[in-house]
Amino acid sequence: MKLTKLKSKRLNDKTKKVKGVSVSLAILGGGDVAFPLIFAGVVLRAFSFTHAIV
Repeated sequence: MKLTKLKSKRLNDKTKKVKGVSVSLAILGGGDVAFPLIFAGVVLRAFSFTHAIV
């Protein structure tokens, strides 16, 4: 019983009401930013800058 109350309270804390519409908040991790940067760096290093852009 207590566990379900805690879970429902935690879910309610993660949703934010904006003008009557509930919006779920997203928390970005380190991989969401780091992976595209590493991928872009590898592409730029493997090919020249002009070939990577085109």
